[in-house]
Amino acid sequence: MTDMLQLRLMLVGGYAGLVTFHAFHPKPLKIPLRWSAFFVIVNAGAAMLLFMDEIVGQLLSEEEISLYEKHFQDDNLTRGQFYYLMKLARQVQVSDGNILTEEGQASTNICFIVKGQAKVYHHGYFAAYIDEGGFVNDVAFHLKQLAGVTVDGSYGTVIARGDCTLLVWDQSELKSFVEKRPDMEKNMKYTLSRHLVTSLLKQREARRSHREVIQNDDLNTELNRIKITSNGDEKQNTFIDHQQQQQQQHEQHLPKVGQLLKG
Repeated sequence: MTDMLQLRLMLVGGYAGLVTFHAFHPKPLKIPLRWSAFFVIVNAGAAMLLFMDEIVGQLLSEEEISLYEKHFQDDNLTRGQFYYLMKLARQVQVSDGNILTEEGQASTNICFIVKGQAKVYHHGYFAAYIDEGGFVNDVAFHLKQLAGVTVDGSYGTVIARGDCTLLVWDQSELKSFVEKRPDMEKNMKYTLSRHLVTSLLKQREARRSHREVIQNDDLNTELNRIKITSNGDEKQNTFIDHQQQQQQQHEQHLPKVGQLLKG
């Protein structure tokens, strides 16, 4: 039983006592009696909703409960809300080198890394690791779908580092679902905000502790590594060639920008 459910039941008991007191009073006060009865109904309804949420949470599998307790329990998401979140998701296995998002390109999905790790490249250079328990493309979803801010594309290029297990949601489907459930929408915003802050702190620590590695790690180097290990996958190689061409164009424009700034 959650703390909120206990609180609601205590309020129901307290107001029920007031109803009893006023009802059996020699000269009952009608206004306090009616208000007390009203609050009994309101709190009983809220307690019923919380109780139903707990019942839905019992439908989670042991694996889902373990995932919830490890990564979502401190985010205010209830077990019932997490159950619906899992029902909307599809689990995907991706191999090493799989490109999850492309910088500047819109992505319709938001991902959560259940197992594995990914690397983020911003403007062609390594920016951060996304570890197990982190979201991919959450910034775009948080700004565009939940906050209503226009976002042109993904913040960076995210590439799987080793084999990964992902939970994938369609952004529009997730948005339309949580909009109908204000409590869940509020908790999702808190969840994404907390994970974003955690991610930013990890980025800062990674840059401090791996400064030399970061300086020598750029997107072209990573794409060449993927190309070598892709076993002749024509579609993958074509995509990588396109990425490298874009990166070269970006690097060619940097000196021109510098000259304009100096001028």
